Amino acid sequence: MWRSDLIVPAKTIKQIEDIALKVRSDYGIDEKEFVPIVEIVELQLGKRIRRLELEILDESEMGEEEARSEYDPKKIIVRNDVYESANIGGGRARMTLAHELGHHVLHGAKNGLSRAPSNLRPRGTIPSYHSAEWQASRFASALMMTPNLVRKYSRLEDIKDNFGVSFSAATVRAGQLKLIIQEAKKPNMVTRNFYETERDDE
Repeated sequence: MWRSDLIVPAKTIKQIEDIALKVRSDYGIDEKEFVPIVEIVELQLGKRIRRLELEILDESEMGEEEARSEYDPKKIIVRNDVYESANIGGGRARMTLAHELGHHVLHGAKNGLSRAPSNLRPRGTIPSYHSAEWQASRFASALMMTPNLVRKYSRLEDIKDNFGVSFSAATVRAGQLKLIIQEAKKPNMVTRNFYETERDDE
């Protein structure tokens, strides 16, 4: 993901959540907990987003960058080890693919994304609703962990395992949805109420 961020047209949380639900519906995965994100990116994206390609590059070419999106031509570029991890169910890698998908669903030339220098800012300096990175992260959370399914669970480990996401992503989503989470601690159970932080980039 980029170390810099881009100013994009504002979107509310509700707008992003609704778009993620629409994508789930488009792909017929409304009730799936484990989203087949690799299959979606590999086989179906070209049908919904025309001429969008997936490109896998070696670590020597990508360096520390795990993935990025390009728009002319339209590409999701993923580091090889991240792609391999996503294929075997790695939660962080799966969220990375969902994040990059979010950029193409929410942004791009037709949706107000411009890489003009005047739109570039250091990450963390743009208000969330105008931040390309925040919007893509929120989309990824909503796509991978839809509210009606996540609310069935009261343990972060269950969310992580059933939805195939990282523990960090499960924690963030619990905060976004204000879930009451039970954590097993010997000898008692501790109940924690999560609240959304101002900014989430996981």
